[in-house]
Amino acid sequence: MSEQRITAAEYDQLPELVNAEEVARMLDSNAVQVTRWAADGVIPGRKIGRTWFFSKSALEALVKQPASAAQTSKSSVLTDDTQDAPALIEE
Repeated sequence: MSEQRITAAEYDQLPELVNAEEVARMLDSNAVQVTRWAADGVIPGRKIGRTWFFSKSALEALVKQPASAAQTSKSSVLTDDTQDAPALIEE
């Protein structure tokens, strides 16, 4: 897992575009898994060169949508380890 889950105060200080390490802290995961989810289309992100970037607002929208809608739209790319991707913190 990543170093430590991000706090609400730290989350508020992040810029709109975040990298895989920051998303990993938000999701209590690791950067490798975050980039796999992005490459598979499970979470929205853009790869520029060798670096993945993620929009906080796009991730928030994904987390807030009903679980059934998320699984229906991505059912072809979800695997056992991605179906239970943790949610962003909401403190």
